[in-house]
Amino acid sequence: MPLGGILGSIALSLWLLVGIAQAGESGGDAGATPYMKLETFTVNLKDVSHFLQIDIALKFSDPATAERIKAFNPLLRNNLIYILSNHSVDEINTLAGKLKLMEDIKVSLNKELKLDPKHSILSVLFESFVIQ
Repeated sequence: MPLGGILGSIALSLWLLVGIAQAGESGGDAGATPYMKLETFTVNLKDVSHFLQIDIALKFSDPATAERIKAFNPLLRNNLIYILSNHSVDEINTLAGKLKLMEDIKVSLNKELKLDPKHSILSVLFESFVIQ
C-alpha cells in the first residue's frame, strides 16, 4: 500500500475514533443521537477484479427515522449495492474517496426516504472497510 494510502487510512481511523468518542460523551442522555447498524455489504467493484466488504452505521436526528429505515430496508440495500459497486478501487482507496462515498450514501438515503433535514440521516459511518 502506498504511503498516501496508509496515511489516509490512519487519518480516517482517527476521524472515526474522535466521532465515536464524542458520541460516547453524550452517554445516556435522553436527547442522545441514535445510531443504526446495517447488515454487512459485499459487492464487486467497478473494476470487477476487486470486491468491497463494508459495515455501515447510520447516525440520524430522530428515532422515528430508524423505523422508516427498517420499513424501506430492501430498497435502501438495493440502492447501496448500486452505489458501492459503481466505484473502482482507485476512487475509494483514499481518504477523500471514502469521505465522498460517505456523503454520496447519505444524500442517496435521505433522498430515497424523503427525509427533511429535521429528521434526516446526519452521517454515514464505516465500521469496517475491506477491499480485496
